[in-house]
Amino acid sequence: MSSTPPDSSLFRAEAVAARAPRQVGDVVLWPGASSRWLALLAWALLLSLAALLVFGQYARRSTVNGVLLPAAGLIRLAAPQAGTVIESQVREGQVVQAGQLLFVLSDDRGGPGDEAWQRQVAERIATRKASLEADLRRVELAERLESGQLARRIDTLKAEQAQAQRQLMLLRQRAQGADEATQRYQSLFRQGFVSRDELLARETQQSELQGQVQALQRDLLALERQLLEARREADTQKTRSAIQRGELDREAQQAGREYTEIEARRRVQVSAPAAGRISQLRAEVGQSVEAGRQLAQLVPGDSALVARLYVPSSAAGFVRPGMPVLLRYDAFPYQKYGQHRGEVLSVSGAAATPAELGEAAWRPEWAAEPLFAVTVKLPAQTVEGAALPLQAGMRVEADLLHESRRLYEWMLEPLLGVKERMRTE
Repeated sequence: MSSTPPDSSLFRAEAVAARAPRQVGDVVLWPGASSRWLALLAWALLLSLAALLVFGQYARRSTVNGVLLPAAGLIRLAAPQAGTVIESQVREGQVVQAGQLLFVLSDDRGGPGDEAWQRQVAERIATRKASLEADLRRVELAERLESGQLARRIDTLKAEQAQAQRQLMLLRQRAQGADEATQRYQSLFRQGFVSRDELLARETQQSELQGQVQALQRDLLALERQLLEARREADTQKTRSAIQRGELDREAQQAGREYTEIEARRRVQVSAPAAGRISQLRAEVGQSVEAGRQLAQLVPGDSALVARLYVPSSAAGFVRPGMPVLLRYDAFPYQKYGQHRGEVLSVSGAAATPAELGEAAWRPEWAAEPLFAVTVKLPAQTVEGAALPLQAGMRVEADLLHESRRLYEWMLEPLLGVKERMRTE
């Protein structure tokens, strides 16, 4: 069977020419060694990329600002009232003890509140207080003297009373003897053994002894009344002296309080509430300060440093204690000293505005967003490779490491989100 060429009117000339018999075959280019290596490299890169997508992980992070603070917090030393700093007994970085005097302020308000007027008032009050204290001492001295006199008088009356009681007992014994003798004489008189004169003499002696007994009894009653009056006078004198002492003591205490108040307004002392180190010293001698203005800060001596981070509400929802944090200290560039891994200790339960938290929390994009304070434990109190330790007040930038996922999960998250929304709808 012979083949007939296809009708050229039905096909393009190039197609007809391609099917026509040729004297030579097709040219086959054999790949060189470099091409094979490039292909292997491409496959290796493709497999590495696939492995990276499958096994590689990435943690979503939020970058926030903060500051280093003692775990117990910084103690703010503020001026209790407006005045002028007349004494400053500390310097930056000085270690102080609890109760140590740090600053002395004077009241620089004009008019009746100026220092000269207050000094005069304080002197007058001090003079009045000294006079009241002298009067109190005189009253106490007079009380002691009068009490001594009354006590001696009472002792004398007691002694006289005891002596009279002894005399009365003896007189009663003598009177009883005289009475018995009179009765015997009366019996003898009736028998005729004694005369009437002898009987009258015995009766007279008996009457005299009875009169002496009655007189001594009256003396004892008088001594008892005098003793009661002396004791009542002693009690009255004690009450009267106590009232006088109380009045003088109250007036002296009032004068002391007025003097203390004047002195407190004239010289205001600011002492250290706890042991620690002075930081951010802002007060200088001769400087006028307003009430509540910060003079310095006190870093407690026994408190470790922590990082106080300020997290916006958009990133605070998944912050939990134990979450890892990467810290970068402004004072130690991370390009040289690296990042430092910390751990979240606590998260504040309420948000605050950047204005309330201060300059350390300020970022332009957070101007109107509430922030949460997050406390982070530092890996160490020093920076590895640096001789200086970390100090309170240093700025810090941190990355909060949120949930960690594989790379392909991050890539598929939009699709999974759409699927989830479609299923819920």
